[in-house]
Amino acid sequence: MDECQEQKGRLKDLCYGVGFNGRPNPSQKASDDYRRSIGLDPIVVNSPSVRYVKGKPSPVAVSKIGTNLAKIFHDNVGQVPCGDCKAEIERLNTMTVTEVEADTEAIIGRIVSNAKRNAAWWLRLSVKTLEVVHSEIHSEYIKKCLTEACQMESINGTK
Repeated sequence: MDECQEQKGRLKDLCYGVGFNGRPNPSQKASDDYRRSIGLDPIVVNSPSVRYVKGKPSPVAVSKIGTNLAKIFHDNVGQVPCGDCKAEIERLNTMTVTEVEADTEAIIGRIVSNAKRNAAWWLRLSVKTLEVVHSEIHSEYIKKCLTEACQMESINGTK
């Protein structure tokens, strides 16, 4: 079982290094200090969208789909404050374009569901959805962004 799963609330945030349910992300130092205090290795960040933990098997990044999607959201909607949304977006880097396309509806559903729990993120996403697709259906906008992220990956050679 994942050692961080046993933690609750802000301690879980510190353990994972990511804020959940709209809580702000802990600083890297605070996260590393807490992980050391409970006997875990610090989190080593090799790219802005993928977390690796020293000494632990981690998901292998096989694409930059999550990184691309995070950049698209950052450029269009602003920083993603929702920890669960960030985790979902990071997970996309462990998937190929084909895998993402096969699981698109479930991915979109999880991002929409997670975003609804964070009022600030949901509001910014709502405004952008109305601007771009002239609809209140958030999944349409997220699908557009996800498709764009997959196309960026396909152009760079990963299928």
